[in-house]
Amino acid sequence: MKPKVVIVGGGFKGIVASKYLADQGAEVVLIEHGKNLGGIHFSIPWNGFQLDLGCHVFSNEDDNTTQILLDLLGEEPLGISPVVKSLYLGVETLGIEYPDFSNYPDTVISKCLFDLLDHVASNEGQVLKEPVLEETLDEFLANRYGREVANLLRKPLMKMLLVEPEYLSSLAFSAIPARRVSLVKSDVAALLKTHPVLNELVLRSSADDPMRYVKDVASGFPHRCFYPMNGGMGGFARAATSHLQSLGVQIRTAVSIQAIHQDRHDELKVELNDGEFLACDRIFWTSSSKNLSETLKLDIDFSKTTHSVPMVLFYYDVARDVVGPYSWVQDFNQDDLTYRASTPSTFGNATAPDGRAYALAEVLASEDSEIYLNPDLYINQVWEELVKLGVTTGELPSNYKVMKTPVSYKFPTLDFVQAKIALDAELNHYPKLHLLDEWIFGKAASVKEVVNVLSQNI
Repeated sequence: MKPKVVIVGGGFKGIVASKYLADQGAEVVLIEHGKNLGGIHFSIPWNGFQLDLGCHVFSNEDDNTTQILLDLLGEEPLGISPVVKSLYLGVETLGIEYPDFSNYPDTVISKCLFDLLDHVASNEGQVLKEPVLEETLDEFLANRYGREVANLLRKPLMKMLLVEPEYLSSLAFSAIPARRVSLVKSDVAALLKTHPVLNELVLRSSADDPMRYVKDVASGFPHRCFYPMNGGMGGFARAATSHLQSLGVQIRTAVSIQAIHQDRHDELKVELNDGEFLACDRIFWTSSSKNLSETLKLDIDFSKTTHSVPMVLFYYDVARDVVGPYSWVQDFNQDDLTYRASTPSTFGNATAPDGRAYALAEVLASEDSEIYLNPDLYINQVWEELVKLGVTTGELPSNYKVMKTPVSYKFPTLDFVQAKIALDAELNHYPKLHLLDEWIFGKAASVKEVVNVLSQNI
């Protein structure tokens, strides 16, 4: 008899979970409170454009993840070899998207490098350990890289986090540009990376050979990144929806869960806000812990457990021939408003009118900041930054669009610890209700987590 499963949340994890279970022969119902699947992997139509919700591409990180994505896309995607650069302290570095410290004075680099090497030699077995909820992000970075490098990372990370790393749990690590550190020039980095632990800590550009560090695990697709053939990230959302429907997945959008009922035999029923009841053998929850707690009517305080980073997105309608050579640029300069500049409409087809493109600036700012409250006052300044960063040229276009969101990135605070402990205790009473880790960032890591949790519980 086929197991009946409800998946809650139609973002990337919910899509992957639905596909995996449908491939295993389960009867799957996927519930999404929004109008569309995909989460941030979606596009907004505007004047003939398909505007992605930020700069998003798919990375070819391993064959398993890539094959799942190819299946969901339904057609061969466009391969991309991104041209990227980062800026920090006014210095441009081609080929990387992390802050580059290699231009610091030799005395600073020597001190940090010695501390890193000494730290690895003294703590080799602990350096690459996974983040844990109870540890602060600052403690984790110091335990990974040594205190000197952790201190270097504080300033550029502040532009993304908008808070000090002591305020956040180390589970934020997977979402920040610090999984490796650019501390030395390429030739020295190549030498350091011959050591297996340092290989995981030291960043070296792979712009000259994009598949250099993944070719052993990602040989099935020839490009390091890829993008939907047509329609931008909205093309992915539509193709994934069609693929799931072809597998027999029942998709419920624009609905929410009113309650979850469990009888004395641990059998489950999901009550939707439209009055429908769904009997099921298992529930896999890919939405937030807070939402699950509220759905179960639990008295757990999640009010201070998440730090959200608001974003203002500036889209400019430009001629295709004035777009610069860069796919995206990461700007860690504190004096610049822009955090990331990009030209997503150049990645694929059917994303812009003929001869046109859009340049995009992503600005991270608190909700009480002037640019968040009155973004139209900054149209010209942000455009000038895009020109300075090299993603486009020319005068301010007459057509532009501004969108903003109170949540672009979100990270767990230390207050999340006690709330999660309380929620886990309650979930012991729901043996067939499974909460996936909401803090895992990155598609390959997300796929691995989904497959691991589902394979053990179905």
